[in-house]
Amino acid sequence: MLRRTQTYWLLVTLFLLTGTYSFWLYFQWDGMASQPGMDLDVVSRNSLLSLFAGLICYGGVVALTVAHFRKLRRDI
Repeated sequence: MLRRTQTYWLLVTLFLLTGTYSFWLYFQWDGMASQPGMDLDVVSRNSLLSLFAGLICYGGVVALTVAHFRKLRRDI
């Protein structure tokens, strides 16, 4: 059974890895837009999806951190 702090760090790590990968994908799609023969609608849609996924993941890290430290402060 994981303790609260271990669960917090596990979730934060997963969100950070997923967010970083999403931003990496965003820049990959952004670079593909200049390649000849690429459908710009598909590239722009996938690029925006990757950007929003990264922002949501990093927002989740902030929300988890705020909730975690509020709970710790309340427990003291």
